[in-house]
Amino acid sequence: MQIKIVVLFAMTFATIIGLVGCGPKLIDPPDNSGRATTVKVGRTENGLLYEFGVVAVRYDEATQQETDLTDGIPSAAVNDFFIKRGYTPKVKGLIIDYEVISFSSDVDPYPMLEKIRNIPGVVEIDLHVFHKTSELLFAASLDYSEAEEHSDVPSVGRAIVEVGRMKDGALYELGVVLIQYDEMRATEATATKAVNNFLVRKGYAPKTINSFSDFVVIDVGKSVDTTPMLRDIEAIPGVISARLNLLHTTLEVLRGESDVPGMSLF
Repeated sequence: MQIKIVVLFAMTFATIIGLVGCGPKLIDPPDNSGRATTVKVGRTENGLLYEFGVVAVRYDEATQQETDLTDGIPSAAVNDFFIKRGYTPKVKGLIIDYEVISFSSDVDPYPMLEKIRNIPGVVEIDLHVFHKTSELLFAASLDYSEAEEHSDVPSVGRAIVEVGRMKDGALYELGVVLIQYDEMRATEATATKAVNNFLVRKGYAPKTINSFSDFVVIDVGKSVDTTPMLRDIEAIPGVISARLNLLHTTLEVLRGESDVPGMSLF
């Protein structure tokens, strides 16, 4: 199974998702007093965000046998590739039989993919993508047949974009807020209008990106930091919670480190 199936999972829903309990849930985020800064991440042609300074590499059988996939050091040839360019590569973990290799915190790995792919012993090379909380929740709300209907991924063009970074290091999508409303439909309708009016008064033109279960994903505006408005939105009657759209790498999701508990990509 190639890693592309795994890393595209949250967008293409190519595999079944496992969720503990009934219905999508969220783990309460740590208390962060505002955004600390912004950082740059990559965006693929299909709109997937990916981590800078990290790649996922799969070796041929001979190289796998020669390489200790758990000792924190890539294969000799891959290790040498990065060292010659002034980096100190380190294996962060495994995704199936792919090594997730970290080599720098601020370098776009996209331009070097082809060169790494041509290293002897390398069979495949991929980016280490992020999965948004909204995508994981949406996938968890679908059954397998419904997931297949949402497998098309639009083309948006490759780019380098900024995302928010909390003081604890958590990354989140700018310009988006994830709102959970009261399950009572009448209350939800009232709350939805109140949230929309609140954002309009702030000078924004809110647009609903998606809705599922009792969650609504709202586009507030490009590059808008939604952190300062969360508490005000949560104070609106009928709103259960207002959340940032956190970003989780594939490795973090596999380790159960996302804010959606019980997630499984297999």
